[in-house]
Amino acid sequence: MQIEELVSISSLKSYTNGYLLHYEKTNRNRLLFLVDGLAKAYKIDKRKNEIFLYYIYSGRIISEISTLRNDYLTSYSNIELLQNSQILSIDYQQFKKQFLNNGLL
Repeated sequence: MQIEELVSISSLKSYTNGYLLHYEKTNRNRLLFLVDGLAKAYKIDKRKNEIFLYYIYSGRIISEISTLRNDYLTSYSNIELLQNSQILSIDYQQFKKQFLNNGLL
C-alpha cells in the first residue's frame, strides 16, 4: 500500500523559531513539507543584504523540485523558520523511485 511505503521513508521533526533549515545552492536528499508553522525564503545579495522572496505556510512543500533527472534536490534560496514548526522529511531518492518514476503522483 502506498501510504505504508510513504510512512516508511518519512520522518516528522519539530524545529524552533529562527532555525535556518537550509542555505541557497545546497543539495539535499530529503523532500521537505511544512506540516505546521511558518517559514520564509530569501536570498543574500553581494552586499550581504537580505532579499525577501516569499513565505511558506503550513501545508505547503518547502523543497523545490526543478528536475526529475537528479537524485537530489537543490535549494535556490535560504529557508528560515519564523515560528516553531513541524516538518515532514521524505527520503527523496526512495520517493522518486517508488512514486514519481511509477507515475503515482
